[in-house]
This record gives sequence, C-alpha cells and structure tokens, in this order.
Amino acid sequence: MVRCNSDNVTCSIPQTICVSGTRCQQPVCYPMPLANIQICPPSARPTSTTTTSRILLQQERQQRLLQQERQQRLLQQERQQRLLQQERQQRLLQQPLLQYERQQRLLQQLLQQFLQQL
Repeated sequence: MVRCNSDNVTCSIPQTICVSGTRCQQPVCYPMPLANIQICPPSARPTSTTTTSRILLQQERQQRLLQQERQQRLLQQERQQRLLQQERQQRLLQQPLLQYERQQRLLQQLLQQFLQQL
C-alpha cells in the first residue's frame, strides 16, 4: 500500500482512492475496484468554510470601507473646488469695485489740486 499525498485526501496512483483504515496510522491509496464504503470509507476532506466565510466577510467590509473613503474624498474635493470657485468669483467681483475706488481717489486728488491752484 502507498501513502496518500501530503493533503491526506488525494492519491498519485490512478484508479485508487485515499482511505483511512483502522490498521494504518496514515491514510493510504486503495484500489477503487476493491474499495466500498463499508470496507474503506474515504478520508474526509477538511472543510474551511468558516475561514473562507470570515475572509469573504472581511473583504466585503474592507471594500465597503474603501468605497466610503472614496466617497468622502470625492465630497471633500467637491467642497474644496466650490470654495475655490467662490473665492475666484469674489475676487472678480471685487476688482471692479477696487478700480472704481482708486479712480474716485484719483479724481478727488485731482480736484483738490485744481482747487488749490485757483
């Protein structure tokens, strides 16, 4: 008899099945034509559904968190852009006012100079 592969579930020899017998300490490869469930129950493949489920749940949580972070970043960028636009608009609106004020001051100065010359 040949031992099963290191996973204790599969055999490298064709037409054999990995079984755990009471006489053997390790699972062995048994010929399929001679095997039946009563004589040679197949080795149970260890399941990892709980681990897999946990990993999937963690991945889903991470994806949700990443998506929330992306949305928050996008909102923050939009807010910053709006603020910048408002500042630009305010500057554009203030420029004509500043120019008008400068012109008024110049006119006053010119008027004072003219009045002093009279």
